[in-house]
Amino acid sequence: MNVACLIADIVASRNVADRAKLQRDLNDRLTEVNTTSKANIISPYTITLGDEFQAVYKDFSSVFRDISDILWAIFPNKIRFSLGRGILTTEINSNAATGMDGPAFYTARNQLTSLKQYGQTIIAISGQELASIKLINKSLLLFSHEFEKWNRTAVGCFVHLLHGKSIGEIEKAVGVKQRAVYKAISSKQIRDYVDYFELLPQAIKESER
Repeated sequence: MNVACLIADIVASRNVADRAKLQRDLNDRLTEVNTTSKANIISPYTITLGDEFQAVYKDFSSVFRDISDILWAIFPNKIRFSLGRGILTTEINSNAATGMDGPAFYTARNQLTSLKQYGQTIIAISGQELASIKLINKSLLLFSHEFEKWNRTAVGCFVHLLHGKSIGEIEKAVGVKQRAVYKAISSKQIRDYVDYFELLPQAIKESER
């Protein structure tokens, strides 16, 4: 069975002033995502090293929404996300994303190493069975370049719009006035990026050979 393996690491985590708080915030959000995306996660988010974590999904249907949630939880810290599509050669560990092996992990791990060149939030996908992988990754790279310019308000608007929140709900969640919400959404073309993240899973599915 093909799975989507996610391996991620926090950029320059050793330079974070309050690493304990970063770890708490990350752990709390990963625990929450394990619950909200339980139907699609077959091996839960697990922190494997101080600044690295991983999970295994059935497919990409909720991955990008979950990534946005994680980024929001530890903003302004940056994360590299490597997603590998392929099979597992070991049994699925339904308790923690450890002790598993196979092409899905190999390709995600190798790709994460190549992403070390980026000192920003970056998302990339690998997998031999994906016909449009170059186009998909180029579009994700373009998104990453734009995301790098966003402030806290813009990121919060993006994440909560992905969850279908109203302007009023976003105002309360982000802690800014509605005028600031409207300005961020308009100036950063955030609704277009929300559409992009919502369309990506289907585009990847159609790319599978």
